[in-house]
Amino acid sequence: MSQLTIKSLCVYLLVAVTAGAGLDAYLNLDDKFLGEICDPNDVDVVEFDALGGSAARFHITGAGNLRPQAMLVDESTGNVLFDIAATGQRLFVSAVDLPSTGRYVLSIASADGSTGDYELKTVGRTNPKKLNFVDTQNVASGGTGEVEFDALAGYRLSATFIPTGPGVRVDNARLDGPDGPVNLSGFITSFPDLIRIKELPLGITSLASFKLSVDNIGATGNVKTHVRLAPTLDRKTVVEDDCN
Repeated sequence: MSQLTIKSLCVYLLVAVTAGAGLDAYLNLDDKFLGEICDPNDVDVVEFDALGGSAARFHITGAGNLRPQAMLVDESTGNVLFDIAATGQRLFVSAVDLPSTGRYVLSIASADGSTGDYELKTVGRTNPKKLNFVDTQNVASGGTGEVEFDALAGYRLSATFIPTGPGVRVDNARLDGPDGPVNLSGFITSFPDLIRIKELPLGITSLASFKLSVDNIGATGNVKTHVRLAPTLDRKTVVEDDCN
């Protein structure tokens, strides 16, 4: 557990947490975290990623006499999105806008020097425009169309490349991720008039950037790419941490 005071936490978050110091857990939104405030100066630090334009809710329930306090920081800007102390054992923060694509840092501490266990529930509403969108490009004959997107851990990709101009033909669809080319074998099907990638697990453990590419082996014209990201069924987990 991180031995910090709430007063000094802003400096800590902007400097130390980038290097991973004091981190108690990395979560996906919709995960549950079971933690413990061990002494009056203890601060738990929890991180999660989000796509810009998303929103989240946080529900913290303290056990025993613990009266929780929580602060959320957008790591990419350093902005404090909320800093709230509960009046009792329960702290509920609703409809928090997450403006940036990137990492967020949630700190949990005691509001009055009390200690004890607590349960953190997170609920995310990912920006639908980041999960389901269509990109149309004019691709020259012999050229390549490219679409870039960001994805969260626990998501799978479906994509369709559709030639919409006369004489346009698509071929050699591919996906590049943070570790280079992604193997599409077993998830990609080519049809006479389109190419489809279906429910490909992206296999990432945190936010990452990807690039879809497809070649135009026909006449110059438009290629429409439909991208859809969906969470896997087993994405929600329970993470635990205590003072031992």
